[in-house]
Amino acid sequence: MVIVADAGNTNVVIAGIEKGNVLFVRRLETHGELLNDQGQEGLAAMLMTSISSGINIEGSILSSVVPECIAPLSRLLRELSGREPLICGPELDMGISYPSYKGNPPGMDRLVDSLMAREGYGAPVMVFDLGSCTTMSAVDSEGHFAGGSISCGVQMMLDAMSEKTAVLPKLYAGKGKPADNSPMSESISVRHVSANEQTCPAGGSLCQNSERQKPTLIDEEENSPSLIYKGSVLGTNAASCMFNGAIIGTAAMIDGLAARLEEEWRQDEIPLVLTGGFSSLVKDWMRHPVIHDPFLLLKGLEYVFRRNCDCSA
Repeated sequence: MVIVADAGNTNVVIAGIEKGNVLFVRRLETHGELLNDQGQEGLAAMLMTSISSGINIEGSILSSVVPECIAPLSRLLRELSGREPLICGPELDMGISYPSYKGNPPGMDRLVDSLMAREGYGAPVMVFDLGSCTTMSAVDSEGHFAGGSISCGVQMMLDAMSEKTAVLPKLYAGKGKPADNSPMSESISVRHVSANEQTCPAGGSLCQNSERQKPTLIDEEENSPSLIYKGSVLGTNAASCMFNGAIIGTAAMIDGLAARLEEEWRQDEIPLVLTGGFSSLVKDWMRHPVIHDPFLLLKGLEYVFRRNCDCSA
């Protein structure tokens, strides 16, 4: 098994991968307990409970778009695997080139997404990764990373609407129970949180010490006062209108970008891979055929590890 870690701007995802099979996945806040020694001890203990006794850990690999997370994550991975982790960067054989990309190299996460999409679904192919930002990465017919786009992610849109206006509520996008007669696989619930609570980024659960009352979009796993979003394109209150703009707007943007790339490359239909934390909320609003691969990046990190590590040594 290879332990892989992807540090994004909002969450760190740590997983165990064995020959493309995802054995476990754990998420934690990027700027939380990861960055202090006491928190790292607790995280290491928690992660060890996810690893079956007797399983062989071949090593670990890290991809991070947050520079300050590299050192603490490296220590954590070293403790879990007993070996120095590989860190995605120019010194590794990433398995994909980017001859037409100018300036600094593309983000390592985008390269890994593109590599794994090419290996899994052929070329040309395009990947949309829905995380803190929504990124498009395109692989041309020769298998090279050709470029793409970066736009605001779903949660970033919701945050901006709340922060830059006087009365729009603070919302958190998370998955909930399916709504009746909804075209979506998840519903979204809105709950006003009391003054001594705040939302935790992972999963919409609640924790203490908020400075003010915040309405939030959360997973509806327990009985709670909520307004269930029914999946109509027409919002009927501020929260559902904001949700439509963020979720359905993202789907429409992806459809439009895909159509334009197909026109530019004179291709009838380029495979479109959808991945990332918010992909499950967007995929059912898509009109372009979609391959939903939520663990694309994690599987890609294992692939890069095996390209760069002599596991028999």
